[in-house]
Amino acid sequence: MNLRSSVSETVAEVKSGLTAFKELMARVQRGADKRQVRDHRLDWLVQAGGIEIIAKRLAAGNIRFSRD
Repeated sequence: MNLRSSVSETVAEVKSGLTAFKELMARVQRGADKRQVRDHRLDWLVQAGGIEIIAKRLAAGNIRFSRD
């Protein structure tokens, strides 16, 4: 399958997208960009015991609840 041009093109696109995704996540971790948490996700995260995750992100300044 890897010899098919459609597959190799798709794999190349995924690899380039992963690089961009890693760069975005590094920006979020630095606080340059903020991850938006919407109410339904926040409810689920808190119910699942993830309040510590929210607290850490708030302390790091890399989370937001609405558009800035």
